[in-house]
Amino acid sequence: MSSWPAVSPPLAALPAHASNLKTEIQELLKYGQSHGENDRGTVAKPIPFDVFKSLSDSVLALVNKVLDQPSLKDLAEAIERVNQTTKTILTDVQAAPEPSTAAVAVSAIDAVPEDTPESLGFAPQMVERMKSMPPETVQKLMDAKRRGNALLLTRTQAAGGTASSKPIPSKVTARSSAQHGGSSKIVLESQGNEEIKVHGKIYTPLSKAKREIRVVKVFPDLDPTYGIRCELSVVSLDAKPVYKALSYTWGNPNDSVPITLNGQRFPVTRNLKKALERLRTLDTETPIWIDAICINQVDSDERMHQVQMMRVIFESPSEVIIWLGDLHTLPGDELWDTGCFDWRGDESDIPSINSIIEFTDALADTYPQKSDPRSANPLMFGLCVMRLLAGDVHLADIPLLRNIHLRQQCLAAFSNLVMQPWWNRIWVVQEVILPSRVTIVFGRFKAPLRMYADASSNLERHKSSCCAGIIPADDRAASSVDDFCRKMLTIVESGNLWRKRDGITLLTLLRLYYPKDATDARDKIYGLLGLVTDWGNSKAIAPNYTITASELYQEVAQQSVAISGTLSILTFRTERMYHRMLQDINSVKNNVIYHKRTTDSSNPTEKYLHRSLHEKFKSSIPDPVELDIPSWVPDWETINEKGFERQTAERINRAFLFNACASRPAPPAPVLHTASPVLKRTRVLAVSGVRVGVVEKIDFPYLVASSQALSVDKISLPSNPGDLTSTPYVGGGDTYTALWRTLVADSFFLHSSRGAAGLDGRAMFRRASSADLPAIQAWRRWLSRQKSIGIHKAPVLKDFENAEEHALVSNTDRAVRSAVLQRSYFVTNTGYMGLGGGAQPGDEVWVLMGARTPQVLRPVGSVGVEGVGEREVWINVGEAYVQGVMDGEVVKGENAEVKEILLL
Repeated sequence: MSSWPAVSPPLAALPAHASNLKTEIQELLKYGQSHGENDRGTVAKPIPFDVFKSLSDSVLALVNKVLDQPSLKDLAEAIERVNQTTKTILTDVQAAPEPSTAAVAVSAIDAVPEDTPESLGFAPQMVERMKSMPPETVQKLMDAKRRGNALLLTRTQAAGGTASSKPIPSKVTARSSAQHGGSSKIVLESQGNEEIKVHGKIYTPLSKAKREIRVVKVFPDLDPTYGIRCELSVVSLDAKPVYKALSYTWGNPNDSVPITLNGQRFPVTRNLKKALERLRTLDTETPIWIDAICINQVDSDERMHQVQMMRVIFESPSEVIIWLGDLHTLPGDELWDTGCFDWRGDESDIPSINSIIEFTDALADTYPQKSDPRSANPLMFGLCVMRLLAGDVHLADIPLLRNIHLRQQCLAAFSNLVMQPWWNRIWVVQEVILPSRVTIVFGRFKAPLRMYADASSNLERHKSSCCAGIIPADDRAASSVDDFCRKMLTIVESGNLWRKRDGITLLTLLRLYYPKDATDARDKIYGLLGLVTDWGNSKAIAPNYTITASELYQEVAQQSVAISGTLSILTFRTERMYHRMLQDINSVKNNVIYHKRTTDSSNPTEKYLHRSLHEKFKSSIPDPVELDIPSWVPDWETINEKGFERQTAERINRAFLFNACASRPAPPAPVLHTASPVLKRTRVLAVSGVRVGVVEKIDFPYLVASSQALSVDKISLPSNPGDLTSTPYVGGGDTYTALWRTLVADSFFLHSSRGAAGLDGRAMFRRASSADLPAIQAWRRWLSRQKSIGIHKAPVLKDFENAEEHALVSNTDRAVRSAVLQRSYFVTNTGYMGLGGGAQPGDEVWVLMGARTPQVLRPVGSVGVEGVGEREVWINVGEAYVQGVMDGEVVKGENAEVKEILLL
């Protein structure tokens, strides 16, 4: 080895040492050049152990020289620079696949369970010197050595090298059964025993009887570039321990990075590591509960038991910290006082608020002609607006909203905030409403959840009254403001609902939170179990990751009928679910027809021919159909399909305006299954109801894909009612009134803002009345003036003489679009008119006992049912609006004939 340059002064000489070390590594690479090529065609570079030993001694010699530094700060910096330099150099190294290479020694070191200088591979003379060093210095040296050892091992494995204890790779799959997780679930499915060995060193069994959980302490580091070091401890919830809890989203499961946990390398996702880096700057004294770390992911029993304890885990902490994600630091951020990023929602924020107002007031008068470096971060401005709104400042008095350029930046910040994936996860529901104190951390910004809630409430109140027009409704960012208000209102009302705790059923929670996402489809259910307080006489559902999502959804639907005595569960069957299973529906009908011809033909000759063909062409016999999910069971995984979120929400909430069954309960639903060659074993729901009629014709389809376009080619609603007002309608009243009420599904929005409606659908809609007729007529007149009557866009202000007329027509247009999107107008053989998704001639319209709205059902034919025999069965196409039956008129009629039918 060549000699090292003298270290004088030590820090200044480090680049020379690095250059020398780089030269030696290059020489080592040349050494392996003659050893052939590997499978990829690249040169394999086997590096003998003795050469690596010399290299290690050289690095240690450099560290020894640097240790002469009297300053601990300089020492830490020097060690880190050596460590970073070594990492850079080693990116060019590929270790040999032969067992004789350095990988053997490195793996042997890594496999030693004790965490001592000797086990990490320090030279004896270095170990002696470390005995006289301060503990902080020793710890930093050992951390640097661990990283170096791990890096060598990683490079060895990446090059195909072997080792005496080579870890077996594991694959990461997106399954929420892995852990409760701050709103996402990941399971590490080990392909060998290495993952289990690592977890065996970290975790010990928890006592279920003592309600034990683990909490993790994140150690502080003077240097923010140092790795995350954590330590687990076990506590009993019965002892009322003091701890915090983290609510977060997992992030990309394939993007993992290591931390040090109980002295062992432990993989976490990059988003979680970012959260840990931020947490250690906030509080390192209070331990914190983090699902991915505190639950043993290779122990399935522990995972399921801990999921069952989620309610008490999130009710007990002193604080829940919501990690929305990291933010890039922008130029000018450092000029802000740190207090502007750390709000508490009380009087202590006043100095920061005053400095913000002073700065933004001056900026608003000159921007963008003159700006300030601090104006580079629009999120800062947006959060400033929220903080001012939380203090009930009028929109007109906020300088940032006075300047159109700054206003756009502020409103864009609302979008940035609500677009973070955390808001959409199912698990965060209980994580945010159960604890007494919740703090949101978004990069360097920190504020209590209460501040955001107050800002939302005040914003909605101001912009709908005293400050109307400050944020124009047609502003491109206005929808982000509505989204923010809606999300915060949902959280606030959810907390109020939980504090009442009066009969919270699973169906109630599903109605409120079905739009939430889950990595595992089963967690759409399991993520809400901790909030259920009323299971009726049924057994509570417990997390069980051994069953499929379809099996779970069927159990939930059947139990919902039993607990509620209603068929409200059918409300959540959307048009999109019907269209996805349309092919299966047609296959079932075709199989029934085929089966009937070969077994039940009344003509002996025809029956013989069909049976002969059946025997001759057995290979062509259609296979039994397998329904992924029965037509009466909502598919909670796809219910909030992208692009149809608003439509689904409005359709579900509108249904609660009606009472087509006249509050008649659904009969007890026994568990039945099919037993037929037509389709595989499928759960069947027994219901009873009154048939309204058979769909006879579909006059004009509304099956358009977007609420921005509406097909109106065949709307037969004239500006002048004419003779329609004198034509009686079968459901009561005149035909003209029935027609326009059908067109809006007899409902109008209560609020012009989509952010104003809360959890209860009755706060979103109102029933139509005769006072709405002038609005319908004005809308029809406007429609007749459009250049293209086939497709039109929403009304714009310039097309009207005044704002009042524009508002009148706009509200009506919005009601029509909401009612007819993805639906068809139909008329039954009995004269009833209605709207239904997927309705076809021959379908039947029923009012089922326990259902708020009529249902469009499609007869399939006769199918074998276990314990019952051959029975006629129907497929549920979906709910419908039918004028004249929505308030129980058909059920309460003298000629009402209630029949029992079976739904596939």
